[in-house]
Amino acid sequence: MDALTYLGGSEGTKMVRKEVPKVTQPDEILVRIKATGICGTDVHVMHGDFPVNPGVTLGHETTGVVAEVGAEVTKVKVGDRIAVDPVGGCGNCNYCRKGKSNFCLEGGLAHYIGLGDRDGGLTDYLITRERFACKMDDSLTHEQAVLCEPLSTLLRAYQLMQPLEKDDKILVMGGGIIGLLTSTYLVDEGYTSLTLCQRSLPRRQLVRNQCPEVRVLGPEELEQESKQHQGDREWGFDCILESTGNPTAIQSMIKYLRCGGKLVIFGCSPPGSEIKVDPFEMFMKEITIVGSHIQPETYRKAVAVVQRLAAKGKLDLAKLGVELFKKGDWQSAFKRLATREISKAIIVME
Repeated sequence: MDALTYLGGSEGTKMVRKEVPKVTQPDEILVRIKATGICGTDVHVMHGDFPVNPGVTLGHETTGVVAEVGAEVTKVKVGDRIAVDPVGGCGNCNYCRKGKSNFCLEGGLAHYIGLGDRDGGLTDYLITRERFACKMDDSLTHEQAVLCEPLSTLLRAYQLMQPLEKDDKILVMGGGIIGLLTSTYLVDEGYTSLTLCQRSLPRRQLVRNQCPEVRVLGPEELEQESKQHQGDREWGFDCILESTGNPTAIQSMIKYLRCGGKLVIFGCSPPGSEIKVDPFEMFMKEITIVGSHIQPETYRKAVAVVQRLAAKGKLDLAKLGVELFKKGDWQSAFKRLATREISKAIIVME
C-alpha cells in the first residue's frame, strides 16, 4: 500500500510502499482509509520543524471504513464508517484519571497517530483500537468528517475559555481553518459579540462569507481601534483565542484584554519562543493566560458537533477554503497549504 512517510534527515517526506498492517490484538481494527486532512503541523513536519519519529506515516485527521476487526471488538463491525480519534489515553495513569488524557504517558502528543510514534492516516490502511473508532452518520461525508480532529482540539480550547456569557466580547486571532471553525461553532452556540483578526485579505473574506455575524478586522485596524480607546477600561475583550502561534501576535494580545479577561493560547509557537508579560498588569486587571494542548476526551463530542453543523449546512468545504486532492497530488496539497492559498488540504485516498 502507499504511505506518506517521514523518513528524516535529507530524505524528508516521501510516498513509499508498505505492507498492509494486520490485526494482531483482539481489540484492534483495520481501517480502509477514505480521507485524511493535512494541517499546519504536517507542514512543519515536512520541513523538519516538528519532531516525528523517522519511518512514521503522517496524517492525524483521518476517516475510513472498518475492513477487519479483532476477536473482542463488539462496538463496530466491518463496513462501519468511522472517524479515528488520533490520541486517546490509557485510562489508568494519573493524568487520565484526572481527565487529562492529552498528557497521558502512553497517549498524548508523543503517541498521536501521524505525529508521534504511531502510523497515521495518509495511507490506504491503518490499524487502530476499538476505543478510538467513532461511528458517524451516513449523511456525513468522509471529507467533512476530517474536520472532527481540528474541531476536537477547538472544543478543548472552548472548555478553557469558560466561563463565558453569550454577550461577552470574544476575539479570535487567525482566520485559518481553526479561526473559521471557531467562528462557526461560536455563532452556532449563540455568542453575539465576535471579532476575528486576520492579516490575509482572502482569508478575511472567507470568514465574512462563512460567518457574516462576525466582525472581521486586519491587525492594523485592531491596533488603531485599541489606540483610539486608550484609557477606556470598557474597551477590549473578555476572552481571546490565539490560533496563529506567532509570539509577537501573542504578546500584543495581552493589552487587548479587559479586566478579568482570559487569553487562550491555541496556536503552536516555535520551541524556545518568548513573550514579555507585565505581572503588574496581570495583577491590576486579573487577567489569565492559559495554553490549550491538543484534546483530552473531546473527540467523540467533536464528531457529534461536526454532524450537527453539517446537517445545518454550515460545513460547506468550499466556503471554508478546503481543497480536495488525490493522493498522487500530495506535494501540491502541501505546497498550497504552506503558501496559505487554502485553509486546509484533504487527501482523498480513493
